[in-house]
Amino acid sequence: MVAILPDIEYVKRKYDLEDPEYHEEKLKLLHHIISKYYFNNPMVTNLELHFDNYCTLRCKYCYLVKPDLRKYNTGYSYERDYPRAKVVIDNMIDYFKIIDIYGEELTVKPLYYDVVDYIKEVCYERDIKRKIVTPTNMSFLYYPKLIQKMEELINKHRKNCSLVLSASVDGKYCDIARPRIDGNRYADDFYEKMFRFQSKFGFGYHPMIAPENIEYWKKNFDWFISNMKKYNIPLKSLFLLEVRNPHWTYEKLKYFVDFINHIFKRLFDILKDKEKIVNFMIDDGFNLLKPSYFTKGISCFLQSAFNINVSRMSSYLCHRLTYPIFKIAEFDIEGNDLYLLDGNVDILHATITYNYRNSPYCSLCGARYSCLGTCLGSNYEYSGDIFTPHPNVCRMEIVKSMAIACNLFKYKLIDLLADYVQPAVIQNYYLLYDMVKNLKREDRCTLPLEID
Repeated sequence: MVAILPDIEYVKRKYDLEDPEYHEEKLKLLHHIISKYYFNNPMVTNLELHFDNYCTLRCKYCYLVKPDLRKYNTGYSYERDYPRAKVVIDNMIDYFKIIDIYGEELTVKPLYYDVVDYIKEVCYERDIKRKIVTPTNMSFLYYPKLIQKMEELINKHRKNCSLVLSASVDGKYCDIARPRIDGNRYADDFYEKMFRFQSKFGFGYHPMIAPENIEYWKKNFDWFISNMKKYNIPLKSLFLLEVRNPHWTYEKLKYFVDFINHIFKRLFDILKDKEKIVNFMIDDGFNLLKPSYFTKGISCFLQSAFNINVSRMSSYLCHRLTYPIFKIAEFDIEGNDLYLLDGNVDILHATITYNYRNSPYCSLCGARYSCLGTCLGSNYEYSGDIFTPHPNVCRMEIVKSMAIACNLFKYKLIDLLADYVQPAVIQNYYLLYDMVKNLKREDRCTLPLEID
């Protein structure tokens, strides 16, 4: 099945084009790049279905609270989005293995359940295997009927199409930075329900490490580990994500380094064996400790997923960059066909070929082979350019890499790690460790970076 049709005659019927010949050539090129890169590329595995909605939370660090981005939100509409989603799924599901569903917070809306149900039905009818992944703040746990509905949906056609929920919950001591929009506090039994639910289905968590909550993270981490042990949830289920914003002051970085030191200490308490710890770092490492790899030019899904905002029938660079200037394609629907109307060839080509290690700031950085790279959304929002990171974000990533390097040497893990990762990564850790040793003792201790 053809995913998208570049029909200039269709576009002419829709719009009064100033230069039809130019637009036709542009559509052909755009269609070629999208088809070649996204629909015929084994490295591109994910289809991101993004739905406009308004969240049940007001996280202090969330990019969605920015007025510049919120003004483009078209709001929730079942009548508009469900028919569109069906057409997108019919045309695109054959090209992707994983379907990510984004929307703040969709799991309390009928649209979510019907879209997931439709995907599962299509997979069953076509006898194909797919996985649906949804990041969620778990708000549906407040409603018993929705819990039952979610469980039924998870179990439906599970052999053909699995549904995975990743809990976007920062934890008991860090959710202070994630107030509910209604002003109410989190229910006393909310976290217990969350751990029971995630344990029952083997789902994980992706809390955010932010400057707005970093001082509580040592205690919060221990709380997570304790509850995961109680509910028999494996360590790999905890996926820590650092927030990339300019609020990483020197004081906040001291808490961050102390937290990384604490994680290594706890890993030795739990796993006890150096080989096991290194294997854990390679496989998962809570994401935070996982070494960098050179599989693509940027660590996020931007180069391995095709994003389409169903509410606006437009494709953007990613769910973080849903600004008009980053609209890479615009679609229309007629019957069950998707027509390509317009797009931005320049920004599309620039980002799918981008490698952050070759960008001006990163190419000269001492942490470029240990850092996971920049977030283009964060870059744009805080520096005004998607390829230029904010200095405070860079400083946070460098200090993080330094703290990891110090612990690798302190606990004599560096040689074991060298058997599993590229030499450039190990050399980078040696460089960072030497940089720390050359710091003045008072500077090193106040961060607090520990050396052997």
